[in-house]
Amino acid sequence: MLYENFGVHKEAYYNYLRRLEETFSKGLQSEISAKEWKFLDFPEEFFEEEMTIWIDPLDGTKGFVEGHIHHITGMIGVSVKGRPRIGVIHKPFYNMRYHHSRTYFGTPECGIFIKDKFHDKLDRLRKYHPLPPFPHDFAVPDEDFRIWSVGSMNRNQVIMNEIYEAMQTVNVARVAGSGNKWVYMLDQKADGYINMVPGLKFWDLCAGEALLQSRLGVLTDASGNAIFYDESLEDYTPRNGIIACKNLRTYNIMKERIEKNTGKSLMQHHALMAEEIARKK
Repeated sequence: MLYENFGVHKEAYYNYLRRLEETFSKGLQSEISAKEWKFLDFPEEFFEEEMTIWIDPLDGTKGFVEGHIHHITGMIGVSVKGRPRIGVIHKPFYNMRYHHSRTYFGTPECGIFIKDKFHDKLDRLRKYHPLPPFPHDFAVPDEDFRIWSVGSMNRNQVIMNEIYEAMQTVNVARVAGSGNKWVYMLDQKADGYINMVPGLKFWDLCAGEALLQSRLGVLTDASGNAIFYDESLEDYTPRNGIIACKNLRTYNIMKERIEKNTGKSLMQHHALMAEEIARKK
C-alpha cells in the first residue's frame, strides 16, 4: 500500500524536502556535518544497526488512571540514522460511542494511511485509506490567518499562554498525551503544536514526526534545528523544545508572530519555561 502510494506522493514530497532542507539549514548546528543533511537521500534499504525503534505502549497514562481513556494512544516510531522514517499511532478509543478505534501508519516518502475499526455489527465500515498532504490555505492572507493549536491540559503555564496569545490563536485544544496531540494534528483539528516544557522523550515524538512529515508537515526544535533521535543519550530527551506545524507556511507565521508580539525568540521562551519549571520544583 505504501509503495503504491509513493508514485502519487513523490513529486510533492521531493519539492517539500527541498524546502524543508532550507528551513533546517537556517538553524544548522555547526557540529553537524554536511553529509548528515542529505534529506533527498532516502535509501530503499538500510542496516539494522542504523535503526532504532521507539515504543510508547500506553501514552497518556495519567489520564488513563484518572479515567480519561479517550486520550490514550500507543505509538511505534522508527528512526534511521537519527531521523524518523516510520510512524504508527493507534488510538483504541477514537470514538467511544461507536466503539471506533483508529490506526495511523506511514512513512515520509510514501505518505500516510489510516485504518478504522468499528464494533462487529458495523464491520462493513472497516477500511484503509490514504490521507492527502495538509492544505496550505493560500486563499487566506498571512495577516488574516488564525491559528488553531493543540496543547497540554495543564492551564497553569504563564509562558505558554503568552505564546498562544502572541500567535493570535483562535482555540487551544487541551488534550492529554503526546500521541493524542499528534492525532489532533493529523485529523486537521489543529494547525500547530508548541511544547517548550522540558520532559518530552523521543518515544513521544518519533512516530508523530514521521506521520507529520507523511502529510508534509514540519517539526523543529525552538532554534530551528531538526530533532535527532539519538539512542546514546541517557535521558532520551530533546534539549530545546519543539514546534510542529501542518506546513512551512504555518510554521513561519507562528514563529514570526511569537517573535514580533513578545519581543523574544522561541529559544528565549524555552529558557524562561525551564526556569519556571525549576522554581515550581
